[in-house]
Amino acid sequence: MALKFLSRHKVFNQGPPDLEEAIRRFLGKGRKQDNNSSSNNGNSGNNGNNHGGDHNNNGNNNNEPPRKDDNQRKSIYSRSADQKPLPVKKIAIGVVAAAVIIWAGMGVYVVQPAQQAAVLTFGKFSSIEGPGMHWHAPGFVSVIKKDVEVLNTIKLDKQMLTSEENIVHVSFSVQYRIANLEDYLFATNNPELILRQALESAVRQVVGENKLEKILTTSRTQITLEVQKELEKLLNKYKTGILVNEVIMQPAQAPAEVKSAFDDVIKAREDRERVQNEAQSYANKVVPVAKGRAQRIMDEARAYQEKVVLEAQGNVANFSQLLPVYQQNPSIIENQLYYQTMENIFKNNKLYIVDGDGAKNLFYGDKLSPLAISSTVQGG
Repeated sequence: MALKFLSRHKVFNQGPPDLEEAIRRFLGKGRKQDNNSSSNNGNSGNNGNNHGGDHNNNGNNNNEPPRKDDNQRKSIYSRSADQKPLPVKKIAIGVVAAAVIIWAGMGVYVVQPAQQAAVLTFGKFSSIEGPGMHWHAPGFVSVIKKDVEVLNTIKLDKQMLTSEENIVHVSFSVQYRIANLEDYLFATNNPELILRQALESAVRQVVGENKLEKILTTSRTQITLEVQKELEKLLNKYKTGILVNEVIMQPAQAPAEVKSAFDDVIKAREDRERVQNEAQSYANKVVPVAKGRAQRIMDEARAYQEKVVLEAQGNVANFSQLLPVYQQNPSIIENQLYYQTMENIFKNNKLYIVDGDGAKNLFYGDKLSPLAISSTVQGG
């Protein structure tokens, strides 16, 4: 019966039924069993009386038309047999192509103008990519992007010891950026922590080499330069990949316990500087005038010196010319020299001449010629 049923429904000529057909066959079989059980229960009394008729009817079952369930099952199997096989190869190719496109799209990334990207192949650093659009193989290659042009800031606010073992409160700010992305990512575990520790170490070293007075007043610029130099030295040693752009030192302060005393010292120092500046300003105004006056006097003295020397040289030349005449007739030369001397005396002085013994007649003259003087002398 089983072979007859299978051959009847063409099971040997078909492949395995799909899920929909199996469900339909299962549901149809369940309905058939329910109908048979209900019909058997309803006709249980007639079965004993009609054995002969039932036998005849069973003999005629083969000539009955097929039932609805059989037609339904037959239509399911016949329809399954008539369907064309699905294009599995084409579907697989489409699925693979879609997966490849999605995978390739996931590998596209963009590096912004202020960024750099570190490319890692199987977790190992391979290259640095600049701004623009790039591609990597997802799953095999990973990308780490960082801003390398943005300035970051860290601050340090500590109390430290000076070279005189005094306590001073200092505050520093450091602006930095990433200069070497490979060292920044892979040379150290935490470059920002190393930067902070290196800054504190550099500040302690520089402050410990200077006196409190200089730190509070005049040496802030020098201390800033020394701290930056020492900090860059430490960062290069540890290969942090960080570039220090600027170090800023805020005004240092004394501890709160002695702040009032230090304020008085600073005020006195400022007063001293103010007085020194005023004195320097006055000196700048007076000294050039005094130097100019001294220079003028020295120039006049040199001119007078030259004049006197030249006059003396001229007199020597005159005496040298008169010497032969004096040797021949000394009285003439003596009188001439006397008149010249008197002329030089009287020509720039006021003269008062009294005529006679009674001094009744008074003559006044500003400048008398040698002849007038001579006549007056001879008349008296």
